[in-house]
Amino acid sequence: MQRFLLPVLTLLIVACSGGGEDPAAHSFRVYTENGVRIAETTGGPKYSSELFAYEHVLTLEQDPRREGSLLGRPLSGSLMDEDGAIYIREMAPNRIACFDAEGKYSHDIGQGGQGPGEYSGQPELLSVRNGIVTIFDRTLARISRFRTDGTFLESHTASYLTRRFSLEEFHRTPEGNFIGFETISPRRINEHIYSHKIITILSADFDTLAQIETERVKGMYGREDGGHAYRFFNGYPDAVYHPEYGIYVTIGEEPVIRIYNLLGSLQSLIRLDIPPEKVSSNEIAAFRRAIHGMEESPVKTDMLDRLPDITFCDPKAYWDDIMVEENGYIWASLPTYGYQFWTQPGEMEHCYRIFSPEGEYLGETTLPHRGSISRGHLITFDVNDETQLIECDIYRIRPVLEGLLYPEGN
Repeated sequence: MQRFLLPVLTLLIVACSGGGEDPAAHSFRVYTENGVRIAETTGGPKYSSELFAYEHVLTLEQDPRREGSLLGRPLSGSLMDEDGAIYIREMAPNRIACFDAEGKYSHDIGQGGQGPGEYSGQPELLSVRNGIVTIFDRTLARISRFRTDGTFLESHTASYLTRRFSLEEFHRTPEGNFIGFETISPRRINEHIYSHKIITILSADFDTLAQIETERVKGMYGREDGGHAYRFFNGYPDAVYHPEYGIYVTIGEEPVIRIYNLLGSLQSLIRLDIPPEKVSSNEIAAFRRAIHGMEESPVKTDMLDRLPDITFCDPKAYWDDIMVEENGYIWASLPTYGYQFWTQPGEMEHCYRIFSPEGEYLGETTLPHRGSISRGHLITFDVNDETQLIECDIYRIRPVLEGLLYPEGN
């Protein structure tokens, strides 16, 4: 595999905080500036210890005699409905599988194909609300809606203009308009990677009403032969649509969440004003030793040339992506990748900042396993060593701190 390295200005040191902030210094205020509501947290999170306990409630049952009920290759984005049924997004085969609240396989939502009620490629599970399952077919740029029992209701296909782009998500709003998400990320060897997000708001007739475009974010990517990826980046832009609250956007390189309305106007900001922790000299020394210990190669030469200019930054000043729950709580993940020469891969990938619906920074939590958050539950996947089947475990998320009002789920 060809080795390559791209320029870097910022290095993220992977470290998940154990709650070092002083809660006594916590301050939260809401004010208006130039017509924009700003929810600002200073001095650290409201709670310095772990926010949640994760109580295992069930494992989805799979019938090995019935191939259609087996989980083949689950993907992120699983959801739970109001009645506790679980909807799993899969590939190989591409489908949305529904399990009831007892964990038993029930039925599939839609099927492969290009006709009504079908999807081509990997279906994106957008939402399960009020008895309606909404699926986005990225290949066909089409939204399809089903009842939770699998009955097909309707579909909407994007216009040619929209379909020219590689849409990540495509939502229908309660008002009948549409929102399309697209990430532009050209990658060139030995040049900067720039990535930005474009959110287009369309009318019911697919006329463009507004566009929101993030700033370009500088990033970097390299790979060692036979190894995992090493990333240098300020975080990539992310966007989430919530039908009640609006469009949440981050650009990755600053701890700010921007919330836009469906007219494309900035409505509010969620802002952290927290001094980043100093990166320890031991971490910096370990990084330098790792570079000098590499085999001789153009990559090593390039890294040594850039070493004097590298800035070591606390990753808590950045984040990767966000999830907005049905109840309005915000989960903002800390960066999953830094330069992983001296850290264990993925040691920070389950660490999230939690914000209240009002925008207050409450604290951090570390998931027991990577998964999706829906209706106060964590939905995870793992391979059973004995059966080699992929198992799906459901955990109820319970607050463990007095005064924390996070909903306890079903």
